[in-house]
Amino acid sequence: MAGGRCGPQLTALLAAWIAAVAATAGPEEAALPPEPSRVQPMTASNWTLVMEGEWMLKFYAPWCPSCQQTDSEWEAFAKNGEILQISVGKVDVIQEPGIFEDLQNYILEKKWQSVEPLTGWKSPASLTMSGMAGLFSISGKIWHLHNYFTVTLGIPAWCSYVFFVVATLVFGLFMGLVLVVISECFYVPLPRHLSERS
Repeated sequence: MAGGRCGPQLTALLAAWIAAVAATAGPEEAALPPEPSRVQPMTASNWTLVMEGEWMLKFYAPWCPSCQQTDSEWEAFAKNGEILQISVGKVDVIQEPGIFEDLQNYILEKKWQSVEPLTGWKSPASLTMSGMAGLFSISGKIWHLHNYFTVTLGIPAWCSYVFFVVATLVFGLFMGLVLVVISECFYVPLPRHLSERS
């Protein structure tokens, strides 16, 4: 009988001990800061980094379950990439559709076989191409703004288009005014007596 009375007390003691261990283990694990990702997110603004060294890139969509399942393996690969001297990056094909389509066509159509060295103004590091990348970046931001208007705010698409048309006209008029003012600053008028003779 004595052993039967000790059983519930021993069970309660064991349950209290397990609860205490679980309570102390939780905060220690929660107190550890998450390790920063070693996978470099690639965008149109930092895409030129792939020209430096060797890269392994993952193209993914945030909504894709298969893409999300490979995140842990890709992080592990990024840790080993430092040893192998390989940079590891990822490209969100929803946020950066231009990068994805250009690279996909480059590989599928075997355009890499006919690549010749570029002249200075066409190279990716030139001022001209940096400006083109800036234009692509602006177009991506306009697309996001359009989606914000139509999806998040629920504004009809035609209202969004009207907004962009008006904004383009106002910006164009402002830039034209600035160019006229700048040209007037550098324009030196002829003296009056010379202009009357001609």
